[in-house]
Amino acid sequence: MKRFLLNLMIVTSLLFTTLTVFAEVVFRQQCKLEEPPLTVLRVKTAYSNAYAIIGPVQTFLVDTGDSRSWRQIKAEIEEFNPLAWEQLTHIIITHAHFDHAGSATRIQELTNADIITHAGDAYSYERGITDVGNIRQWPWSEAILVPVIQGLFRFKRVFSNTYLEEAEYDLENIVVSESFPAKGYIWHIPGHTPGSLGLVLACGETRLALLGDTVVGENGKLAKQMSFAHDWDLLDEQYERIIDKDFDLIFPGHGNTVFRRQK
Repeated sequence: MKRFLLNLMIVTSLLFTTLTVFAEVVFRQQCKLEEPPLTVLRVKTAYSNAYAIIGPVQTFLVDTGDSRSWRQIKAEIEEFNPLAWEQLTHIIITHAHFDHAGSATRIQELTNADIITHAGDAYSYERGITDVGNIRQWPWSEAILVPVIQGLFRFKRVFSNTYLEEAEYDLENIVVSESFPAKGYIWHIPGHTPGSLGLVLACGETRLALLGDTVVGENGKLAKQMSFAHDWDLLDEQYERIIDKDFDLIFPGHGNTVFRRQK
């Protein structure tokens, strides 16, 4: 019952609380000598993190906050580098929840960027609904909470340019120039939602992972996401897979950056 009450408080706080918002460079490094660096700009929106992956001629955006976040995301990216906003080509959404997909359609309208999602969440994207599944150890909560949350936390419908079905989707498919500093892939990591995605990047010898709500960052350490999921057993399996990966930096959908080498 204590966990149920805690999660109910979290849902309630989303309705009535405006959280601190800001942006910071969480990674900036040359992937190869004598080449421009790769930058990861974290935009802390009201409820979640959005990340701009900025190369010399191309920018990707991972997640978009809620329906009001587009102004902040645009302003923060332009403040860092006006060209970074102009060269935004792709929006990768990690999963179909209001605090990650909420501004995707508006940013697409402003930039003509392609939206990439996974087909597993297509039903929710195309209806603008936040399907949270259930609370850990309280499977019956799905029948009670899901209708309420779907009604409260709607977002503008998202129609993706690309619905992925692969387990891994090579970044080369969307890179517009060989000058993009990093290699990598979009990774299907279901559990939190059926269509949850992550982005894995290799910048030189440094491996980065942007993992949405599959994990959280607590005080600089990696932690399990304990609030909502569609398949808790599968989510736990994904956590173990992530632990086994040799990621140096993990950027979660909620919480701070995890520096694995300092663990």
